[in-house]
Amino acid sequence: MTANTTKPSKGRKVASPLDDPVVGIGFIEASNRLFKKWRRFYGRASRSEFWWSVLYVWLMEVLFLVLSQFFESFAFAVYGWWVVMSIPMLAISARRLHDANLSGWWMLVPYMCGFAGIGLMLAPFIKVIIALGITDPVQFASVSSKAIAQQLDGGSPLMVLGGILLLVVATVLQTVLFTRPSKPEGARFDKQS
Repeated sequence: MTANTTKPSKGRKVASPLDDPVVGIGFIEASNRLFKKWRRFYGRASRSEFWWSVLYVWLMEVLFLVLSQFFESFAFAVYGWWVVMSIPMLAISARRLHDANLSGWWMLVPYMCGFAGIGLMLAPFIKVIIALGITDPVQFASVSSKAIAQQLDGGSPLMVLGGILLLVVATVLQTVLFTRPSKPEGARFDKQS
């Protein structure tokens, strides 16, 4: 536990300053702090604050995805949720890394691996679309299976496997970075008054 870390006591509610990380924070309070600190890239966030916030965002995504299966209008809600939550999730990720005494820029490493992995996985399919000059989705659906099968004959499975490997590496890197223990030296990222 760090020197400036606030820990809630049992039985009574302790109001902690927003700039301090809260060890042992609950689901509701972590979700509230996610929105209160949605654009703060300075300061620190404890592991529990970060992971409860991640769980909240994932649960809301699942809810929107399930509702989109029953109501077409919720399909846009999923994309809207991703856009709305991108900045708060980047901010809490940076604060979590600060608590582990790392620069928030370290979060870019797993994201770059993930984007490169997705690019490698999609490259053979995009190559087929460009080569065939397909702009109509119905036309793409009719010729895509044959064209993709031909494309995968020419070494593209290695690209897809490389993409999957990069996604696994990105996931492992994210897990390692965001589960690091708190360090008192991380206070250097707090806002100086």
